[in-house]
Amino acid sequence: MNQIYTEESLLRYIYKETTPTENAQIELHLKSNENFKKSYDEILQTIEGLKEAELSPSRHSVNAILDYAKQHSSAEELA
Repeated sequence: MNQIYTEESLLRYIYKETTPTENAQIELHLKSNENFKKSYDEILQTIEGLKEAELSPSRHSVNAILDYAKQHSSAEELA
């Protein structure tokens, strides 16, 4: 039986959501299908890139929030 492997199959494999049997089949397909292996490598690179992405606000945003808070706390103290 011919199994069709998709990017979803790869994601499940990468995130360890596949069975041992599926793992063996996917690993065999990775070795025998260059395009499938290329897709696998691209997905891994994307995942790594996401892990490295900056997940904090910019300095400009932080300063804007602090300035806003200072302005409004001074106004409350005067009231």
